[in-house]
Amino acid sequence: MSSRKRPGTARPESARNARLRAEAAARQAETRRRRRRQLVVLLAAGVLVVVGVVGVSLALQNRSRELVVPRTVPAAELTPQVVTPGQPVALGPATAPHTVRVWLDFGCPHCADFATAYDEVLGAAVEEGRARVELMPLTFVDPPSSERAATGFVCAAETGMAGAYHDALFANAGGSGWTEESLVQLAEQVSPGTGPAVAECLQRGQQEYLDSVDQAADAAGVEQTPTVLLDGTALDLATTDPASLEARLQETP
Repeated sequence: MSSRKRPGTARPESARNARLRAEAAARQAETRRRRRRQLVVLLAAGVLVVVGVVGVSLALQNRSRELVVPRTVPAAELTPQVVTPGQPVALGPATAPHTVRVWLDFGCPHCADFATAYDEVLGAAVEEGRARVELMPLTFVDPPSSERAATGFVCAAETGMAGAYHDALFANAGGSGWTEESLVQLAEQVSPGTGPAVAECLQRGQQEYLDSVDQAADAAGVEQTPTVLLDGTALDLATTDPASLEARLQETP
């Protein structure tokens, strides 16, 4: 689990720890200054050419990196939704007998594990009308990348491909971080033609919504991701597996 407890909840730092932290910071600063001086000497010796070659090579590798897209959404199947502050991005009918609410962070590796393990079960339950999945995106694990990813997800929901974009974000977890460019590229791969709309939405931003989800998490006492509720009751993920969740979603409330 990834904890969302904030530094403000910790006890005041002791004078000793503060001194040690300051000394460590000073040593790190001196090391950086020494390395910069060494770099200048190396560049003067002609290493700049080598660095340039390496940089071009890395750039070409990054440009050729393909994003993973588990499923695509044809334009005719896009289902735009209005995202309301403090409320989840929802997948499935409001009349479904079961509700699964997932508090997640796209920078959280445990959330990626959950998404991978439970995707088939939850996807089938949504498609068959047995469950409504409510996704609440938090952004505390790996800012600013997780904030960009959450914004991209909200934009994808407004564009009409929330579920597929959610799956694609987690399928590409563990990379070097999301940028607006890569989020737009992902949108185009999930549903060709949606890139401009997602790009405009990213420029507009979704900070008000993301802040409202964070406030809702505080009100609900959510302290870690993933936190999963089935019909309002928290699931113990240590004792739950896809088969047991599937069995509960087959039950009639």
